[in-house]
Order: sequence, then structure tokens, then C-alpha cells
Amino acid sequence: MNEPAVLVIEDDANDFFLLQLAFEKLILPHKLVRVIDGEQGLRYLKGEGAFADRSVFPFPALVLLDIKMPRCDGFEVLERLKEDKTWNVPVVVLSGSALPEDKKRARKLGATDYLVKEQTFDGVMGIVRSIQKKWLSGKKRP
Repeated sequence: MNEPAVLVIEDDANDFFLLQLAFEKLILPHKLVRVIDGEQGLRYLKGEGAFADRSVFPFPALVLLDIKMPRCDGFEVLERLKEDKTWNVPVVVLSGSALPEDKKRARKLGATDYLVKEQTFDGVMGIVRSIQKKWLSGKKRP
């Protein structure tokens, strides 16, 4: 498999579906891999358990992370990533929360970017274009 992977840690199937459609419509070469909570996301990044086979579950070029999830939320994921610096992957928070304190906390915990989810497909397309330009074009940005 030659497609670079984007790990999407997202509990909402509809939000993931819109992301998939946008990636397909923009003809982006990235494989979106979805896990439904932070615990699964951390296991994926570590290559543990069901995610041990890197030929099936490649290390991602980017992580898209929801904040509000059951079991292990996005803030917990960011905290664990900050503690264990072995993973060098940009993490873009893609959240329904526009609260300034959520954005500030995510940035403080190491999120590379913080974007608020859009409710329309055109809005999602705009977000995916921005993600592609900033994080998936091959040019690394701070």
C-alpha cells in the first residue's frame, strides 16, 4: 500500500463520512483510517493489538482528532502524546467546540492546529482543502 494514511480519531460516523467524501471529491491520495475513541487512537499510533500490522495500519502522516469523545477524549490523547515524545506526527484537532478555552488547552497540550467542524459539505470541503494545503502537501509547516 503506497497511500499515506491519515488517522481520524472521531466517534461520529456522519462527521467521518463527510471527511471521506471531501477527500474523495478533492482526489487526495490519502487513506483515511477511522478509530472511534482516544484509546483506539493511541493503540493505533503505538501499533498495538489489532493495529500491529503496519502494512495494513501504516503510521499516519497526520492525525485528525475530535475532542469530545467517550472513554478517552481528545485532550487525554494530546496529554499522552505530549508525555511520550516518540511519535512525531502532526495532530490537528477537528472539533465541534469553538470555545476559546478548548482551543487554548489543545494548543498547550501540543495540537498542531485547531479547526472547528463545519455543518455543511461546502464547509467541510474548505476545511479539507486547508488541511491538505497546510499538512498534506509535502511542505511541513509549524
